[in-house]
Amino acid sequence: MGYDTALSEILISSCQQWYHFGKLDGGLCTGYLSYLLLKVHYLFPFKSPFKPLFIMVKLGALLNNHDFVWTAIYLSIFMWVLLYSLAVSFLVAWSVIAVILLWFAAGVSTAADNVLYKLNLFLVGALHMGLSSDKRYGKPTDASLLDRTKPVRSKRLIFIRHAESEWNEVFNRGFGASFFVRLGNAILKEAMMMPTRNSLFVDSPLSDLGAKQVDSLIEFLDQPFVEVDPIEKQILQGDSSEPSLIVNSNLRRAISTCTLGLKKRLQKTNEKVKIMSSLQEISRNIDAMAIAGPNEIPDLNDLPQRAWRGFSADSLYETELNDGNKSLTSNGLRRMLEFADWVFTRDEPTIVVGGGHSLWFREFFRSFLPRDVDHVSKQKKMRNCSVISLKFLTGVSKVDSSPVFCIEQDSIVPVFSNFEGC
Repeated sequence: MGYDTALSEILISSCQQWYHFGKLDGGLCTGYLSYLLLKVHYLFPFKSPFKPLFIMVKLGALLNNHDFVWTAIYLSIFMWVLLYSLAVSFLVAWSVIAVILLWFAAGVSTAADNVLYKLNLFLVGALHMGLSSDKRYGKPTDASLLDRTKPVRSKRLIFIRHAESEWNEVFNRGFGASFFVRLGNAILKEAMMMPTRNSLFVDSPLSDLGAKQVDSLIEFLDQPFVEVDPIEKQILQGDSSEPSLIVNSNLRRAISTCTLGLKKRLQKTNEKVKIMSSLQEISRNIDAMAIAGPNEIPDLNDLPQRAWRGFSADSLYETELNDGNKSLTSNGLRRMLEFADWVFTRDEPTIVVGGGHSLWFREFFRSFLPRDVDHVSKQKKMRNCSVISLKFLTGVSKVDSSPVFCIEQDSIVPVFSNFEGC
């Protein structure tokens, strides 16, 4: 028996035993075998460049795990390219071949279809990072021009910023030595998720710390309402006689924050939460890309396990206002104005943004507070899971009677937590 065959049998047997004894699931088994193959190759190089691919696929067949087979093929192709050539022409050729194979396989395999879908998302995300106009826009009409001698309508808005995401955990904790460990772990997890509609980087879900931050909001809302509490607390608890409506960004970390943080109200009222693409974060980063298409509910990661018994996404969320991912030509101001227009089509006096984003909220304050007003909301982000209430007005301009939106400066009230630095 040649050493190629012997090494193959040892590696396959090792992972098979770990899998059947419950030490590794299919995804982790793939990652573990990829790591072993890399180490073994550099110690005892395989005679055939196709040997790693053969080992991965054979193990997937032995484990009778369909998704594992596709994960194995995807990772082994990637690993094989790294092992045997880094030439640009070689990479391009194998990328084209891999996409063609995936395209044919997508017709019969959900896992292959998901891989192809995710590759497309990463490509679109890369285009957004370089070409997006999401943060390039002018200023709306100055809120100070609101003509208060003519009819003015008002709404109460309650903003809740999402809890920390997996993306935040990787990129927002400094760039020292530990950053490369966090990044490496994140890339490995992302590779394991390729045959699914889940992702760590695209439309990043809540982190473990994020779940704890939501618990703090839940604890606050679990405390009985007393006379000195702001009325917004009673609204979020679902005990107010004043009608209100909950809306949400189409990104998963915001959906999870809203669903978990307001679960007592949602269970009590059995109301629907409207998912709105106009609330999608203002950013070029790939974590601000929506993983779900138009009128879809995204893969909710572990939200169903963290929510309540009997939780049903189809029963809870309305997606008619979810237009899917923002386009390259979209921008933050356009979405904010779309949201502002929609707010004043509703009869409810209070709109609760149960899950929104720091940059979107900050830009909203910058856009609709009078320009000569110096307020912390224009400079600082809301903290994770903080709750801020405000009075939002609309009327016409003193100059040309065009529509104007305005935030009343004195109406901005922290209900739970606050802006960063406050």
